[in-house]
Amino acid sequence: MSEPTEGNTSSGPAPDEHDANPRPRKRRVDVESRREGGGADNSILDPVDERAPFEPDGNVATIIFSRIADVQTRGALTMASRSWRDASRLLASLPKDSNGRLNLEGMSEEQIDHLVDVYGLTSLDEKRMLEVAGVDKEDFCEWAATYTGCLKLIAWALERDFPWEGYPPGVRGELRRVSRGELGRESHELNLDILALRAWRASCPDLQDRWREDKPSHTWDGVTWAHGRVTRISGLTVSAFPACIGQFSFLRDLIIPFNRITSLPPAIGKLTNLRKLSLFKQGQYVLESLPAEIGQLTALEELGLGDNQLTSVPAE
Repeated sequence: MSEPTEGNTSSGPAPDEHDANPRPRKRRVDVESRREGGGADNSILDPVDERAPFEPDGNVATIIFSRIADVQTRGALTMASRSWRDASRLLASLPKDSNGRLNLEGMSEEQIDHLVDVYGLTSLDEKRMLEVAGVDKEDFCEWAATYTGCLKLIAWALERDFPWEGYPPGVRGELRRVSRGELGRESHELNLDILALRAWRASCPDLQDRWREDKPSHTWDGVTWAHGRVTRISGLTVSAFPACIGQFSFLRDLIIPFNRITSLPPAIGKLTNLRKLSLFKQGQYVLESLPAEIGQLTALEELGLGDNQLTSVPAE
């Protein structure tokens, strides 16, 4: 009988040869025979057998997670076992499109924030972030604004001086003119209301002619500011609200006549200071339902939905 290989001792009895379900042993591949000369035992564990159960680059659980964007479904899988939970926390498990790029399109603001926070995306270095997003540095901001609407990702990029065609360097100083005080006051915090407006412009062609990218957003037509926050949006012709509409938590009036909006995002429920919501219609683009989150607008005094074709309303 040959001597046991160093580091390959057994902690229990050998499996019975008649056992119907013997515990599989890890195979070893002896690479010494492939080299000239002798020496120490250079056998290594077969990578197929040694692979960790939930290695990011090769396991089934990671692949499954990367194809599921729905947060509830992902959450249900994490409850199945500790192994599934561990796999869900890997960067490789983030949802991806057919080209292997991070896919947050169509997700709600809450779902995106959940994924960003759980996986710590904004703590990544630039190289790793670009690998996860699957885009170049020059395209990152446009991708984040157009396809994700995630203000945290946009802010992360701008703080690192990523270029953004929709936000020229000449007006970027406005980001620091914000939250506590008038627009002229400098702040260490980024003004997320400004980022939300810029993201809305990037994702809505209707606004790109009306809101000049090379002009500060507090001069844009139809937008009223007070103390560094957006308080009124009116007179715009748009086809959709952005997922980040909930950022405008100080908004009191949202008046969008003759619009082409066919649905409202759940984030509309975050506008808890909204007093007037007017969405009169023009032509064939109509609302047929309202999200349940409309019931969270507890300060709402006036709701105008003329010429829409609502077939149902939320119970509350």
